Amino acid sequence: MKRICSLFFVFFLLVLFSAVAQQKVAIASDICLIVASSDLHSTIDPSGTTIVTSGNSQVYRYSVITSGYVITDVLVDNSPVQITGSYIFSNIVANHTISVKAAITNFTITPSCDANSAITPSSAIQVSYGSFQTFNYSSKPGYYVSSVLVDQVPVAITGTFNFTNIKANHSVAIDSLPTPTPTPSPTQTTSPTPTPIPATPTPSQTPSFVPTATPTPASTPTGGITPQLYQA
Repeated sequence: MKRICSLFFVFFLLVLFSAVAQQKVAIASDICLIVASSDLHSTIDPSGTTIVTSGNSQVYRYSVITSGYVITDVLVDNSPVQITGSYIFSNIVANHTISVKAAITNFTITPSCDANSAITPSSAIQVSYGSFQTFNYSSKPGYYVSSVLVDQVPVAITGTFNFTNIKANHSVAIDSLPTPTPTPSPTQTTSPTPTPIPATPTPSQTPSFVPTATPTPASTPTGGITPQLYQA
């Protein structure tokens, strides 16, 4: 009798353990895991491992956390998907993964110049967010730089231009014109100095001779009488 009871008890335990095991398997089959990750310049929510009941949905939202960076890759189960800022797992029946990556933003600076100018660098160049770029420019011999336009706006003509803390696309354009030829000043004609004409000497005026009057002799009284002087 005791042996029969022992066998029955063992059988009962086997049935019980089998039922529990089957229940665990059933429970496990109703659970799915989603593992989410991001790099140092991005974030995703929720992050890490999320337990989802089979048949349900799960939404993930992601974005950058570093200025000047942009989301470049979103991989779902190691396959790229469209970058929209969020992703929805619908009717989940299996485990999944989602990962987000970001990279620094690049911008383009486009230089140009006419046939009589030169600029260095001379072709479009890619620069990173927050960086700087210097352009040097000049004109050909016989020409001078007449205008420098940065993003279609005139700037001072110095021979160089520096883009600093770049956060957008830019352009720089150089134009030159012929150097003006100086107009010669009219030659001033010097009037000849007149030769002085010597003055013709005026002939000396010969003084006119004025004859001296001859004194008339005193007349002698008639009759030969000589007048007497009276003395007192």
